[in-house]
Amino acid sequence: MATRSKVKVLGTTYYITTSGSEDQVRRIEEQMNEQLAAIQEQRPSLSTLDALVILSLNLMDEITDAESSTDRMREQLSQYLEDAAKARMELEDQKRLCERVTQELEDEKRLCAQFRQELEKQKRQFDRARMELSRLGLDEEQ
Repeated sequence: MATRSKVKVLGTTYYITTSGSEDQVRRIEEQMNEQLAAIQEQRPSLSTLDALVILSLNLMDEITDAESSTDRMREQLSQYLEDAAKARMELEDQKRLCERVTQELEDEKRLCAQFRQELEKQKRQFDRARMELSRLGLDEEQ
């Protein structure tokens, strides 16, 4: 919501409409007067208009630098977001791979258990056959 504020710059009162808070308006008013005083102190022969033009140029330079910095930060943030999205996709790929390998391991464990059971079954049959051969007197030792 825009409000109307009274600002005094170099002794002249101005009324501005702003969406900023009253505290913000006071800080801007104070900074502007301090910077204008510093310009006039460095170059006392300057007119008020010239001091205001120099201040405006300085502020425009600061705004341009801030915009450039903001653009660089946006580019960096975009790159970070792209990198994060790629990392997230790679993580999902790795999770799927891990799930697949885990499933394959479980399948291999089941297969090993089946082989172990089959081996035990074959061993029991072999032991029975050897006992039968022994009973018949046809064991290997004779």
